[in-house]
Amino acid sequence: MGFGVGIGSLISPLYISELAPSKYRGRLVVLNCLGITGGQLIAYAIGAGLNHVNNGWRILVGLSMIPPAIQFVSFLFLPDTPRYLIMKNKTEAAEKVLMRTNPHASLENVKLKILDLQEEDLLSDCKNPFKKWWNVVLELHRVPSNFRALFLSCALQAIQQYTGFNSLMYFSSTIFKAIGFNNSTAVSLIVAGTNFVFTIFAFFIIDKVGRRLILLISIFLMTCFLVLNAIAFHFIEITFKHNSAVVLGNIHTWGIVIIVSMICFVASYAIGLGNVPWQQSELFPQKVRGIGTSYATASNWGGSLIISATFLTMLENITPTGTFSLFAGFCVLSFILIFFCYPELSNLELEEVQELLTGGFHVKKSMQLAKARKNGAPPTIEKDTPESLNSV
Repeated sequence: MGFGVGIGSLISPLYISELAPSKYRGRLVVLNCLGITGGQLIAYAIGAGLNHVNNGWRILVGLSMIPPAIQFVSFLFLPDTPRYLIMKNKTEAAEKVLMRTNPHASLENVKLKILDLQEEDLLSDCKNPFKKWWNVVLELHRVPSNFRALFLSCALQAIQQYTGFNSLMYFSSTIFKAIGFNNSTAVSLIVAGTNFVFTIFAFFIIDKVGRRLILLISIFLMTCFLVLNAIAFHFIEITFKHNSAVVLGNIHTWGIVIIVSMICFVASYAIGLGNVPWQQSELFPQKVRGIGTSYATASNWGGSLIISATFLTMLENITPTGTFSLFAGFCVLSFILIFFCYPELSNLELEEVQELLTGGFHVKKSMQLAKARKNGAPPTIEKDTPESLNSV
């Protein structure tokens, strides 16, 4: 299952970014995140319903086979991306896909886009698959703009994990049971529901507010609620030993504070940090996009592995107060990194993103450019194809 989920978490946003018209790219990638958070909510709900059923976990595992079966059948009807079809010399099929995904584009513009893709494919004259892959890896690290894109995408995916969100998703039942809530599964359901609802909210605002600003707001709020969590755990004086908890302080008042602050933390995460890192494909030029996004996705799951393996140990050894303080510290460092290094990419063409990352991160310039584009200014880079085809 992990093998399949790992591949899917890479391919889905990459596939969407290569097919989607540029003005819908942000929202469509958020829809991918919405599918994940909605799936988590449904899984929590079914788990809560089967919690007291004899061998309910067997039913849960059996039910989990239904979604991938439906997806498998659905994928039989989905087209390959134009870029892949051009690589396989299937020009007519690529043209049909472009017409299907960009119904308002003229045939002339579609053919121009086909020529652009063919020209880019010819630049990769190496036909040996392994050598071609190795050349892309070298270009990803040696070309400064590509390496900046790699740094930003991997950093954002790592930040998504090391600020502690998945520790809450994985172990929320353990935490809530420790602070006295017997129906901890129901509380975890509320957490998953909050994540889903605020991901919907992010869907409507991400292209209007902007990637950079929504990230900064998200991480600032996360920091505040993590600090509040750390303070509440300090007054409860809870100690974890071998996955069981010993409570010494006033659990009732501060327990409610913990639940409210955790729910607010999840909401803060969902509006920004839960979505923006998965826009990683727009940072890379087409030639290195696949390898670049694979690096970034691996950074995410590597962080998830570390968090899931160490969270309960941290609760025991540095206490819950120390654990959530550590996550808050990571949030502060993340805020600084994004403030100084992450450019605003909303409303920009993919080629403009590459220009911004040439010679530096150009954060101020990106904000000015994004604002101008939002106000209706034309692209700064002349192109042969309409905006609706730029991201394909």
